[in-house]
Amino acid sequence: MFAFRATRYLLASSLATACLANSFLPAQDAGSSFALPGRVPGQPAKVQLAEPSRPIGLATAENHVDLQDCAVHLIDDIDVPARESGLLRGVNVVEGQVVKQGELLAQIDDQLAQRQLEEAKLKQNIATEKAEDNTDVEAADKKQKLLAVMYDRKAKLLRDSSASQEDVETARFQKETSFFEYLKAQRDKKLAAEEAKAEGVKVNAANDSIARHQLVCPIDGHVFQVFKEPGEWVAAGDTVLRVARMNKLKATGLVDATLYSAQQIANRNVVITIQLAREQTTQLPGKIVYIDYERKEGGKKFQVWAEIDNQQVDGQWVLNPDDYVSMRILLN
Repeated sequence: MFAFRATRYLLASSLATACLANSFLPAQDAGSSFALPGRVPGQPAKVQLAEPSRPIGLATAENHVDLQDCAVHLIDDIDVPARESGLLRGVNVVEGQVVKQGELLAQIDDQLAQRQLEEAKLKQNIATEKAEDNTDVEAADKKQKLLAVMYDRKAKLLRDSSASQEDVETARFQKETSFFEYLKAQRDKKLAAEEAKAEGVKVNAANDSIARHQLVCPIDGHVFQVFKEPGEWVAAGDTVLRVARMNKLKATGLVDATLYSAQQIANRNVVITIQLAREQTTQLPGKIVYIDYERKEGGKKFQVWAEIDNQQVDGQWVLNPDDYVSMRILLN
């Protein structure tokens, strides 16, 4: 009985060893009576590896992110206010007109400021002439030198008994008085110079007042709206015109935060597609310049802002505020 069990054990072990070796060796020929399950006779065994996991937050097959219904907004949209109260004397532009930075858009009546400027300039010229005139100083200097010599002569005559003490005292008084007159002439010259500076400040203030009566364009752009007409009274702070830049606009869209991180989107180039009339489209380039880290829609999305380089065709801008476009963010 023991010999029978040992023989059966050896036979089972040999069969298992043969099956294990067969999985690593080329398949048997067609006439073989042994093959692994699922294996085609005459072909080597195939080993299937597990698919590696993808990094979290990276795109799968795409190298871009497509966003739909991106709103277009103005970047520089400025209300031009009156800085002084007064009668609006003129408006030099119309709605839709192209304007340059520094261009005069409108004028508030500035007659009072102009008169103040004229008066300040006259006083400044008078004070400047006084400050540059050396006549009084030179005359006082010569006078005090002459009286000093005369005093010395009187003092010598007194020693020779040819002049009285009263004459000497009078000469001394005239000498000292002339010296103080010389000092006063020098002081008046300095005061005239300071007065000229003070009038210069008034001139600058009058020029500033005149400038505040002018409404100057703050940027290169277009006149979007004119709110006041010539002849109307405007108060300081009232909006007279609205000017906006059209050569650069922004498009905003929402990115799925479960698929892409802010680091992947930041500073990426974009291409926006604009739907035109008759089902035609055109594209413009841009770049992501801002990411709003305040999550939207329950933390599942974040907003991005792309600055778009606008273009003109036949004098008309391709992209306009309040348009809705599609945006492709290039991840490469």
